[in-house]
Amino acid sequence: MRTITVKRLLTWGIVTVVCMTIAFGCGGLKLRDGTDTNDDAGSSESSSRDIYLDFDDILIPEEMQRDKARTFVFRIGALAAGVLVLKGRVTPETLITFFETNMSRDNWKAVSSFRSPRSLLLFEKNSRWCIVTITEEDFDHKTRVEIWVSPKSEEIGSGLIN
Repeated sequence: MRTITVKRLLTWGIVTVVCMTIAFGCGGLKLRDGTDTNDDAGSSESSSRDIYLDFDDILIPEEMQRDKARTFVFRIGALAAGVLVLKGRVTPETLITFFETNMSRDNWKAVSSFRSPRSLLLFEKNSRWCIVTITEEDFDHKTRVEIWVSPKSEEIGSGLIN
C-alpha cells in the first residue's frame, strides 16, 4: 500500500484548481484569435458584469483590467478628467464595437474614428471630450485601451483659442 505524501497531495490539488479555473473562469471572453469562449461573447449588448470605473458614464468591458501605474484620473466637484488605462485579452474589433455601442447609450456623440493597429475613437458630450485609443500589443498578447476625458476649453476658462 502506497502512502500519499503531502507533496503529491499538494501537486494534485494545484492541478485540480488550475483545471477548474480554466474550465469555468474564462466563460464569455472573446479571445485575440477570434474564437469565442461561449456563444454570447460576440454580441454588441453589454454584459451585466461590465462596469463603470473612474468615469460614471463610460462603461468598461468586464474582461479589461485597470493598469494602475498608467492611470491618472482626478475629480473637481462632479467633473472627472484624466486617463484610464486598461489591458485585456479582447480583440480590437470587439472593443471598437463595444465602445461605439455603449458610448451612444450613455449619450456620448461619436465625432470621428480612425482604425489602424492603433485605433482612435473620438466622442463628445455636453462639456467634455473623450478619446478612446485601442492598441494591439504583441509582447504580452493583450490589447491596451486608453480612455482620455477632458473638459472643453470654454468650460474650464483656460483662455485657449477655439
